[in-house]
Amino acid sequence: MTTKEMLKEQEGEHALTLNELTNDKKRRQFIDAYKKWDLWHVDPLTETAYYTYKVPSGEFLCVEERLVTRTDWHSKERPRPKYLGTDLRYAILTPGAHYHDCRKSITEMVAFLKEKPWEKGKE
Repeated sequence: MTTKEMLKEQEGEHALTLNELTNDKKRRQFIDAYKKWDLWHVDPLTETAYYTYKVPSGEFLCVEERLVTRTDWHSKERPRPKYLGTDLRYAILTPGAHYHDCRKSITEMVAFLKEKPWEKGKE
């Protein structure tokens, strides 16, 4: 399945809003529904897709979706890559920081959403 085919599948429903994230299960569901976020960039060579969600406090939640393939060199025909699945990487992008410095785990993203930094300015 190509990235273009995967992008066609994601059309439809909208993700939960930040105000609906009342427990860790809902926060995890919100992150797992990353394909409903904005598509930031697709690398045409590796077909790696980056999805982002802008948090009102200025940060961006980012999920990097990499296609995992393996080339079958023992084939009698020309070697072709075989699609094995996807590998996900997570990041919380802060203004002025480099992408690789912002990498987090999904547990850290859930904790970030639990802290609700976008509400701290209202107090």
